[in-house]
Amino acid sequence: MPLSDVTTGFGTKLEIDIGAGLVVVAEIDDIPELPTGNDRELYETSSFDTVEYKEWKKQPLKDGVPITITGNYAINSTSDATLEAADDADGALPYRIVLKQDDDEYEVTGTALFYGLKRKNPKDSKRTFEITLKPVDAASIDEIVP
Repeated sequence: MPLSDVTTGFGTKLEIDIGAGLVVVAEIDDIPELPTGNDRELYETSSFDTVEYKEWKKQPLKDGVPITITGNYAINSTSDATLEAADDADGALPYRIVLKQDDDEYEVTGTALFYGLKRKNPKDSKRTFEITLKPVDAASIDEIVP
């Protein structure tokens, strides 16, 4: 079954490089947040003589926050094998996420550890997966120019 027979992600797709260049894994149904890899948290610096508002500072840049991506795949396909290889890999792998916004397309690229692959069977012939990625560098977001 071709991958396109089970996709419903409206053009948002995940590509992973397991050593032979980027391979389209699937169209993505859900990305809870973009893997920017530069999340910062605040910490309080108020002193005892602070009057009205507490004082805060930003923590230094932190490593990437893990996110779980949900998408569609076909059993025994190249996508299935790529997901399995990414889950089995010991090190970080290059990835690319293509996002559609109206008529424009954007790409998010970087490297990440992939783990926690779960395959699901929601209904009929549709097969979905979840995989968690933890960015190891700050991702770049660029417009794809045709």
